[in-house]
Amino acid sequence: MHWVVQHNLFNEPGFHTLLGVLRRGEIPHTVVKVIPFDGGVEPTVDVDGPVIVMGSLSLTRYAKRRGWTPGAFLNDNFDFRIWREQLGHHLLNADAQVHRFGDVPPREGPFFIRPCLDDKSFSGMVTTWDDFYAYDVAKMVDAIEAMPW
Repeated sequence: MHWVVQHNLFNEPGFHTLLGVLRRGEIPHTVVKVIPFDGGVEPTVDVDGPVIVMGSLSLTRYAKRRGWTPGAFLNDNFDFRIWREQLGHHLLNADAQVHRFGDVPPREGPFFIRPCLDDKSFSGMVTTWDDFYAYDVAKMVDAIEAMPW
């Protein structure tokens, strides 16, 4: 098993421990820089056999494009709705409301919003209704402008 580890995760709990284990165990690994927006990595990793990644969602998507297996631990269970169904009241924010992005009802005061899927379609944030509404409208305009007419 070859490990591909994103280099800038030094604040991630376990990052240094993982690198130490890989080095001490002489486990094949490459520390990479994930290229923003391009989705590639530096240095290029070309290995035969199983590859697993530890890093951002961009690195996970790159592993999938490359066909690396097992690749990353990302599947259909990375969904708040499934977590709530399985964990019930043990889940932090189990009482949270779930709405489609365009159907979020008006709110009084600040509120937290994040995607149900752990796909970084947008960053979770604390916002106000006015700011969220402006953000939502801007996203819709961007989507319409991106349509191939």
